Amino acid sequence: MKNSILVFFLLMLFLSCNNDKQNERLKNAINFETEQIQQFNLPPDSIISITGNKGTKLTFKIEDLEGLINGTTITDSLQINLIELTSKQDLLYVNAQTVSNGKWLISGGAFKIDILAKKGGESLTLKKGKTINVVFPKSINKTGMQLFYGERDGFGNLNWEKSNLKLDEKKYFSIFYTLASQLDSTLTRDYGIDVVEDYFISDTLGYLTLNEYKLKHPKTDSIYFVNDTLSNLKSWRNYKDFLSDISQYQIITQSFYNNIEIEKLGWINIDQFAPEEEKVVIKLSFQPNIEIVQTFLIDQRNNTLVSFYKDELIIPINRSFHFICFGINDGSYYAYKKSVRFNKNGEYLVGFKKVKKNQLKSILKLD
Repeated sequence: MKNSILVFFLLMLFLSCNNDKQNERLKNAINFETEQIQQFNLPPDSIISITGNKGTKLTFKIEDLEGLINGTTITDSLQINLIELTSKQDLLYVNAQTVSNGKWLISGGAFKIDILAKKGGESLTLKKGKTINVVFPKSINKTGMQLFYGERDGFGNLNWEKSNLKLDEKKYFSIFYTLASQLDSTLTRDYGIDVVEDYFISDTLGYLTLNEYKLKHPKTDSIYFVNDTLSNLKSWRNYKDFLSDISQYQIITQSFYNNIEIEKLGWINIDQFAPEEEKVVIKLSFQPNIEIVQTFLIDQRNNTLVSFYKDELIIPINRSFHFICFGINDGSYYAYKKSVRFNKNGEYLVGFKKVKKNQLKSILKLD
């Protein structure tokens, strides 16, 4: 009897270890976080400032980092790793689910900031009470966004904890120019032909966000900065003049939030809680029957992504989702992808197809 119990225990331990290894293998195969990393290698300086490909700007004092300065001596150069996720597709590629303690979130962008001592490769932290100044790009047209800090759990899923920081879209002093023309009576008299003179009428609009500016003047050719003032490209008729002195202009196509001070490095998300809605319970069954499964639900309306490791979904009624499911069995990968919408409790059959590992990323691509 004792031998039977021991054999059973060892068998369960073996199966558990094998499942853990397969789960880890699947998790790593469908996570493409490393491809999203932007790396900045910087010499030590008193103030560090970098700007990411999507506009995220970081500014901090090197003395505010823990462990980098010994007395008055800077002991190492820096490596900054930055990830900018500003779309549902970005979030999906790195399994950056938008959930805070079980509550769904609508993401306005997720970011990861890591600062390393280049020589030793160790991750650095901020000293107590110190912060980093950050300007984040605004990727969705929603107000009432807040900052959340994130940590991955044992399954690799992110959970977000709300901070007390709120984000408002940046406003700029704004002027709108309109091209007008008038007859120059003096030149017309002197030359005997009509001579038309162009001039500009300016309208001071006060402080506006980029979106507010566009709403007021939707037919503006282009919007740009001159001396920190938001303005419009006055007319295509003076476009050559514009190009000849483009150094003083900064074309703006991206909205930003006001700069804020963050107190933690790592994962950061700009979110608001999704509204509470009536929900349905969907029981999943798998064909073929596979135990190690990961399911993604991506809201087709909002920047909301949820990851499941179980065979039961609790989701809002009559909402359209991208449904993507992956499985692994004996080292082989399986996948299923479909748009779904549920209006009542029920069961749903996932008909897996065997796929190759190099096909997994293409399956994650949203239509």
